[in-house]
Amino acid sequence: MLRLNCVIDNPRWKGVPFYIRTAKRLHEADTRISIRFKKAPLQVNEQDQNWLIIGIQPRECIKMEIQAKVPGLDINTRTIQLDAANRLAEDDTVDAYEALLLNLMQGDNSNYLHISEAEAQWRLVDPVVKAWAADKTPVHQYPAGSSDPEASKVIFEAEDQFWRYSIELGGDKPN
Repeated sequence: MLRLNCVIDNPRWKGVPFYIRTAKRLHEADTRISIRFKKAPLQVNEQDQNWLIIGIQPRECIKMEIQAKVPGLDINTRTIQLDAANRLAEDDTVDAYEALLLNLMQGDNSNYLHISEAEAQWRLVDPVVKAWAADKTPVHQYPAGSSDPEASKVIFEAEDQFWRYSIELGGDKPN
């Protein structure tokens, strides 16, 4: 399992952590970007934070989970969920590799990296590989088919940070 804590070095993203985790042979295949927004400066009661979830594979979608005031005179909030699924159950499913191979056979290279993009990715990965080579601490192992190894939680800086376990909204908080 690979865990990275990255930052973007410019004023707009100052103090915003980016946590990247990748693993093979977990209990389910899932690729997504989960964004938890900062707490609102003025909070009504104890409200949850807002989320934006971008599902890449196998469920292509964009979801938002936002806190909104309940209509009426009371000052209560509730979670509103917005779901924009890109793929419906009746849509054809094409494996990503099938699509790439078809593009290759048709001479369409728009889905392939340019050499400069590949070099930029290696500039990010090379220091990690070099640090691992220097540090002889063993890489965390986990059994195939397991779910969310405990060691994946050590990356966070604060107790209120956690992995978004599911693309399903409402009730994804850590156990």
